Amino acid sequence: MTTPPLHECSNALIPFLSNPFCILDTELCVKYASPPFLALFPDSLPDVVGQPVNQAFMWDGPLKDLPSILKRILVSSESIIEYPFFRSGSSRSGDKTTLTIIPIRTLDDQSSRVTGIVLAVSGITGHQVAGDQQSHETTLINIIHEIAASDQISFPGRLVQQVVSRVGSLLQIPFISFLEFTTESDNQIPLREEVLWSRRYGFLIGEGWDDISPIDLCRSRQVSDIFCSQPYLIHTLQTVPIALNATMLERGVSTLLIIPVLYEREIYGCFILWNTEEVLKEHDITALKIIGRIVGAGMMNLRVETDLAQSREKFRSVIEHIGDMYYRTDKAGILLEISPSMATALGYQSSALLIGLSMEALLMYPDNWPIFLSEVLNSNGVKDYELILKGAGSKMITGSVSCRLVYTEDGDLLGIEGVIRDISRRKQYEHLVHESEWKLEQAGRIAKLGLWSYDVKFKTFRVSPEVFSILVFPSDMNVITLGDLIHITSDPDKNQLLKHFLNESATSGEFGFDIRIDLPAGKFKYIRIHGQPRMREGAVTGSFGILQDITERKEVEQHLLRYANQLEQKTLELDAMRSQLLDMNRDLDQRVRIRTTQIEELLRQKDEFIMQIGHDLKTPLTPLVAILPYVRKKISDPELIDLLNVSIEDVKTIRRMLTKILELAQMNALYSLSDLQQINLHEALDQIISDNTYLIHQKSLFVSNEIPDSFSLMISPMHLETLMGNLIGNAVKYSYIDGSIIITAEEKPESICIRIKDNGIGIPADALPRIFDEFFKADSSRHDLNSHGLGLAIARRIVDIYGGIIKARSEGSGKGATFLVNLKKIPEFRSSTLHEQGNF
Repeated sequence: MTTPPLHECSNALIPFLSNPFCILDTELCVKYASPPFLALFPDSLPDVVGQPVNQAFMWDGPLKDLPSILKRILVSSESIIEYPFFRSGSSRSGDKTTLTIIPIRTLDDQSSRVTGIVLAVSGITGHQVAGDQQSHETTLINIIHEIAASDQISFPGRLVQQVVSRVGSLLQIPFISFLEFTTESDNQIPLREEVLWSRRYGFLIGEGWDDISPIDLCRSRQVSDIFCSQPYLIHTLQTVPIALNATMLERGVSTLLIIPVLYEREIYGCFILWNTEEVLKEHDITALKIIGRIVGAGMMNLRVETDLAQSREKFRSVIEHIGDMYYRTDKAGILLEISPSMATALGYQSSALLIGLSMEALLMYPDNWPIFLSEVLNSNGVKDYELILKGAGSKMITGSVSCRLVYTEDGDLLGIEGVIRDISRRKQYEHLVHESEWKLEQAGRIAKLGLWSYDVKFKTFRVSPEVFSILVFPSDMNVITLGDLIHITSDPDKNQLLKHFLNESATSGEFGFDIRIDLPAGKFKYIRIHGQPRMREGAVTGSFGILQDITERKEVEQHLLRYANQLEQKTLELDAMRSQLLDMNRDLDQRVRIRTTQIEELLRQKDEFIMQIGHDLKTPLTPLVAILPYVRKKISDPELIDLLNVSIEDVKTIRRMLTKILELAQMNALYSLSDLQQINLHEALDQIISDNTYLIHQKSLFVSNEIPDSFSLMISPMHLETLMGNLIGNAVKYSYIDGSIIITAEEKPESICIRIKDNGIGIPADALPRIFDEFFKADSSRHDLNSHGLGLAIARRIVDIYGGIIKARSEGSGKGATFLVNLKKIPEFRSSTLHEQGNF
């Protein structure tokens, strides 16, 4: 095993050395000197670190030749040497102390060497003191007094290390170790062994040194039992279990003494003195027991403080996660601690922003603070005390405060701690309930409605104030009896009261009936009584419900009844007229159905004829399209080639015309679609413009697509391409060179209007009404073989299918044309191909 370097050993030793001390390196230069050590040498250099020890401090007496003593220790195997030491300025007969020289050794697998030296000053001397040696008894008593008065009592780890090193030095025990215990299920269980003292090496740090290995506490249950259940016992090689016997032989000892470290009845661990000599004297063991109890008290304090710290941590964790707000103040009302939930509720990002503020400053109405504080002081706390707190910005909450006064152990007031529950929402609900109750009360007055409760046993009613005014009873009446109600009820309606109240037959469930009450001067009122039985243990104890003045409603009902009779008479007259109209409508409907059937049959026959003719013409054209280009390649006569070229173009023209005719016929039959998609108009029209790029460049046209990117339609991609392809293609085809085409769109609530405007050849005024007819050409004198007069007809048919509108505008020939297409965002398919005329 190899020890750490000198500076690491120094850092480990410093917490355990409470007496004045300094640390030297192998050059006998000062590496560290504690302030109490420096105080012993008032004439020392201002900065002693790095200075030789004989120059940094003034030595006299036996230590005048201290460097020689230290050099001898560097090359020897001596462990600890103590010399009498007289502080500077004190007499030799008084204030006597001891300088303990402790070598710090580094061990490897083969040898050991000194890497530093500790010089410690104390009032306790050991067995190697050059003069004035004290007895073991006196020294142990001094150790007891010193550790009892030491401020290290709250640091039992340091205290154990000091006690072990000093007792080991005093009694010259080969090894002293400390065995720490832990508690599981109320049983003391050894946790681990730390070897803290070696007669060979002196002061140790860690669980072992060189070839010393800790006790194997897992090998035998008997080993654990020795340390847990048999304290104060002295064991020999003959009385210990085999597993522990091997450890004793390894350490070269013949006896061991167990000194428990305990407080009251709880054991925190034990000192184990591994010895080669006879048993220690009784007074030495007694002193060691006392030391064990003192160290146990320190461990108890540490455990209590640890438990308290853990409890505080758990409490803080609980406070951080509960929904209620926790706070603690001093006796002046200054906030010392608050939960994160309180900071969040008040609109602050951190609890630290509120620490140090006065609780009074958080109140919306600070004048309430003295009243609240008086309640807390008089009752030693409050419960569910309502306060309004203000937070960051305009934040405001209503809180229910429960708190108590906090005192010290001596009874002095520390402050207030408590919990605040946010009841802002509950207060809102209470306000809504009160408002609803008020509205219900007002509605009852307006609706002339009151509440009642009937008791079967006493035959009495308990009613709301509105009932007295409804029944025209004096307001000073306290109780209304069943007899009072029967007395003012008209004779025909008295049986209703007897049925539901006197005969106690209301067990059938909810009931309701109308009565008329008689008033002075021949007047009367109609009253509606609605209620249900009140049950207790299976028996009817009464009933409750509402009572409403329905006099005005009855009058209205009577007027309505008269009007209803008159309307019934008029209705009979209208029924007679309606019968006549129905007969006429039936006859007209029959005629329309017959005519419609005839028209639909003619249209069907037309479509079938067009389809058949198209297919019949297309079949012989197919070989011509393929054969004529082949024949042209086989001949060389220029005249024949020109004739073939004309024939090929005519065949292509006929084929294109047939294709358009078939498309138009298919459009007539297409009323339902399955390939609808949400299509971006800007992107779709960009693609169509791109398809016409060659002709656009050839004519040097300026084409601008100004449709916003956000405009889209639900439409079939094929239909949109055909529709806009025809319109944009026509605009390109009939535009002058260097002309322009502008495409815009306008969004309406339910539709989008697309506008395609060019400055081309225009449309004559007399051609506009027929521009969308099939096979119509505005200028029949022009023999444009690529135009068949079907493009705009197909465009109108597509618009009709989607329930839209298409229109053309032009100021005349040579003045350009504008085509407008209005399509709904969500299409409404039409079963008719009739074009709908209207305004955009």
